[in-house]
Amino acid sequence: MKILWIFLGTFLCACSSKNDIASTNKLPTVASKLPAATSNLPIKKSFSSKAVKQPIYHESEFSFEGDDHPYSDVEIHDSLESFNRKMFQFNHVVDRLWIRPVAVVYKKYIPEFGKRRIDNFLDNLKQPLYAAQGIITLNPKVVVTATIRFILNSTLGVFGLFDFAATKNIKTPYISGAQILRNIGVKKGPYIVLPIFGPRFAREAIGMILDRGLDPMTFATSSKVTLSRALTKGTSVRAHILDITDQIEEDSIDKYAAMRYIYTHVHERR
Repeated sequence: MKILWIFLGTFLCACSSKNDIASTNKLPTVASKLPAATSNLPIKKSFSSKAVKQPIYHESEFSFEGDDHPYSDVEIHDSLESFNRKMFQFNHVVDRLWIRPVAVVYKKYIPEFGKRRIDNFLDNLKQPLYAAQGIITLNPKVVVTATIRFILNSTLGVFGLFDFAATKNIKTPYISGAQILRNIGVKKGPYIVLPIFGPRFAREAIGMILDRGLDPMTFATSSKVTLSRALTKGTSVRAHILDITDQIEEDSIDKYAAMRYIYTHVHERR
């Protein structure tokens, strides 16, 4: 049981690995018209364009209107499709039985004020990681900015519950292990769906491990604290994307292909 909790916590944390990129609170708007190059995607009907609040992706990242879309000619190389589909089904069962129900309760019963405090607190705990990554990449600006944010928000921001640094226009200097690998020339590699961890390109999967190894909070806190942090973060992220995943459930004949398409195109916009 303990191992299962650790796997779940790591999965939820991994799902949130990109949520610090954008500071917006908007859920991505999926446009009603997909690029011509993906016209064979098995979709029953167009996605709704209704926007809902969430701090993960900017709505423009899910806007695929027009045949001249800059990523309409992006090819999806899925050489591991047979394996990926099995893992997708496994993750889907875990999500339906466990993760999604918790996220639904979180979204319905936790007030927006409380959700924002949780997001701020968890974001503050990521600042030491950004500082460490800044040191690795010899980027003093990232190191200084992340350090100042952590100090200000941990004190004047009441242990990170309030983003005081943002009021002074000191924004999160997001950097990830995947970005570090990309900057040194590592190719993104094949598309792969990992059990529990979900869809990734190989470079992102390795970068996720790098993030874990560089995060000072991993070594400064107990395993129980680390697990609680991962579960809370994952629950928050899963609650934010409920509308998108529910649309895929309702509208897509092939849920795997729809999710692969969305992940690949959002990745290309990074």
